[in-house]
Amino acid sequence: MIDKNSTQKIDRTLYLIDCAGEKNSSLLEKINREVISGDGQNYMALFNVAANIDSNIEIEAFMRGYKGFFSENIGLDLLKKGIRAIFDGQLWFSRDVLNFFHERMKDGITDPKQKDNDLTLREKEILTLIVVGCRNEEIADKLCISFHTVKTHIYNLFKKIDVPNRGKAALWAVKNRINL
Repeated sequence: MIDKNSTQKIDRTLYLIDCAGEKNSSLLEKINREVISGDGQNYMALFNVAANIDSNIEIEAFMRGYKGFFSENIGLDLLKKGIRAIFDGQLWFSRDVLNFFHERMKDGITDPKQKDNDLTLREKEILTLIVVGCRNEEIADKLCISFHTVKTHIYNLFKKIDVPNRGKAALWAVKNRINL
């Protein structure tokens, strides 16, 4: 993939995990078994998921850092659109799942053991941009800082909130209702 703002090639990989014929319990095991790299260049999405699957499976996939969820009856055009969206740093989940996380954030559900007191204002800004699906390059542009500075902030942020990847960081932010 070529970055729109430069001629530098960006190597990204999207792994589509085929879920054809999987039932709730075996699909949950598959989600928990697959490991997502924390480097931000390898993405995973569930593909061919049965239309009648429990919505908690999709929520679990989101919380585990998956970037997308494609049902078995998705059309080719919509599948291509979803894959492009994931490569553009966006998430591809159902409205129901996104509404679930929106409601949790709105309700202010927090975990008292985890606090954002140690996060700097810049780390909170970056965490907010991670939640909405921005890539490192987009964060750098929006905040007028270098790409490498963004990577350093994200590294420090992940260490402070004890998460391994962007998906877990987004979930942590939703649970703890980060205030800017």
